[in-house]
Amino acid sequence: TIAELKLGTDQGLVRNRVSMATSRDMHIGGGLTIVGQTSFNAYSPPVTTTNSTIVFGSTRHNVGSGYSTSTGKFTASTSGKYFFTFDVLMDSSANANYGRVLFRVNNTGGTMEQYGDSLTYQASGQSYFGLGLTCLISLNVGDYVEVYNAGQWATYGTQYGVFCGHLLG
Repeated sequence: TIAELKLGTDQGLVRNRVSMATSRDMHIGGGLTIVGQTSFNAYSPPVTTTNSTIVFGSTRHNVGSGYSTSTGKFTASTSGKYFFTFDVLMDSSANANYGRVLFRVNNTGGTMEQYGDSLTYQASGQSYFGLGLTCLISLNVGDYVEVYNAGQWATYGTQYGVFCGHLLG
């Protein structure tokens, strides 16, 4: 048994007892905290051209070391459901019509498993647009997720963007 949780009532109060046989610390009392749970917050994307992975070059935290600042990929070390979100600023000054950014999962060769899609259209003129997306994705150990620029606009620059993820369970 990895974990045992017993809930009982005692005059309207809930008593919690957790027995753990794992390397992670777990605390219950008004909420659930699992120390060492996979989580990351990456920022600082460079200007990224179309049809390419947006690599966020720095992290504020990277618990479990799942996010790579050199490839822009998050690789799951635990199977489960993950919460992901990104926001980037797009530069529409290239005389192209649209910006499109999405999550790609396990992209190999011509196969692309796409989750979500964030799209905006601008027929003419120069402006900047923020694109963002939030998604829940089921991953197995070794699966990876990346933020992909699939539109006609480049991303704007290093201080305008974030990619975050967290294992839900």
